[in-house]
Amino acid sequence: MNEIKTCLKKYFSFGGKASLKEFWKWCFSVLGVSLLMACVLAVMIAVFGNRTPSCLFYEVAFKVLLILFACFHLAVLCPSLAVASRRLRDAGVCPWWMLLPIAMCIASAFVFMDAGLAGMSAMQPSVPVVWQVVIYAVTVLVGFVFICLFCKPSKK
Repeated sequence: MNEIKTCLKKYFSFGGKASLKEFWKWCFSVLGVSLLMACVLAVMIAVFGNRTPSCLFYEVAFKVLLILFACFHLAVLCPSLAVASRRLRDAGVCPWWMLLPIAMCIASAFVFMDAGLAGMSAMQPSVPVVWQVVIYAVTVLVGFVFICLFCKPSKK
């Protein structure tokens, strides 16, 4: 719990170093809250599906949960980047390398949003399926490499 408090105290602090324990406790706590919120949203979607119930409570609750989900992720974005930067520095890696997985995640998000929007309409996706798979595979590979970098022991 102290590691999570430390990450929140160092909200905008990109300098210094972060231990493995601090980094992974922060990641798993953010992931846990995110999964909990996503599960609640998924249950609501599974129960009601595409039909919109006449209940105003459902519509308001769903919109409030979506807003909370987005606000939570915006709130933890900066401390997540800060603790990742400090962890990379502690492992002896230049924190600017963090831009590579961020760029890959943004690229894959745009590709899959394009494919998802095309799937909901009669349009064809502007990115061929082969390129979608390549972008996804590269994103996963880059993410895996960076997880390995985060796990490197501290430089002393």
